[in-house]
Amino acid sequence: MSVSGLVIGIDGGGSKTLAWLADATYSYGAVPLGVGEAGPSNPQSVGWETALENMGRAVDTAFLAAGYSPCKIAAACVAMAGSDRENARHRLNEWSAGRELAERFLPVHDAAALLAAGTPDGYGVAIISGTGSLAFGRSESGKTARSGGWGYLFGDEGSGYAVAIAGLRAVASAADGRTAATLLTDRFLHELAIASPNEMVQAVYARQDDHTWLSSLSQIVVSAANEGDAVA
Repeated sequence: MSVSGLVIGIDGGGSKTLAWLADATYSYGAVPLGVGEAGPSNPQSVGWETALENMGRAVDTAFLAAGYSPCKIAAACVAMAGSDRENARHRLNEWSAGRELAERFLPVHDAAALLAAGTPDGYGVAIISGTGSLAFGRSESGKTARSGGWGYLFGDEGSGYAVAIAGLRAVASAADGRTAATLLTDRFLHELAIASPNEMVQAVYARQDDHTWLSSLSQIVVSAANEGDAVA
C-alpha cells in the first residue's frame, strides 16, 4: 500500500471529533486503518482555534493508531455543522493547506456525510440529533433540501442541548409550583451535586458556555422519560 492510497474522514461534532484513516486502494471499498478521537470541534460552540486544534489532534491520533507518521495523503473530507458556509469553508481549506493534509480536500456539512454513509444509492433523508440538530434530504434526481442547523440560540430543536434545557426548565417550573412535580428534580439535583432547585442557577450558569456538558444532561431527561415520568 502506498501513501497515495490513504484517505481520511473527519467528523467534527459538538461533543467530540473523530478521524478515520483508511486505505482506499481496494476495489470493494476503503479499509479502515486507524481511528483518532479528540474534543469537540463545532466552531459555534468552542471557537475556531479550539475546533481546529481538536481536528488536528484527532487526525494525528488516527495516523498514530495506524502506525504512520502524519503525511500528505490522497484525499480528506471534513463533515462539520456549518461547513457548507463560505466563511467556514475558507477556514477549513486554510487549515488543510497549512498542515498539507491531502491532495484533495472537501468540507461538507455533517448531514451530507451521514446521508452518504447511510444510503448506498445516495438519496434519502438524514436526520442529526446530537449536540445540535439538522435534517437533510436528497432526491433520486439530485435535488436537495435542508431544515434546521440554526444553532442553539434559535434552532437545534430536538437536539441534546434543547432536551437538556427543556428538562432544566421543567425542574424550575415545578419548583415554582407552576407545573407538576417530576422525577427530573431529584435527578438533576443529584447530577449537579446540589441540595435544592434554588442552587441550579449558580451550578448551571457557571458552565453555560460548555455546550457539550449541557447537552450531556439530556440523558437525565431520556432516562426519566423511559421510567414513565410524564413531564420528561
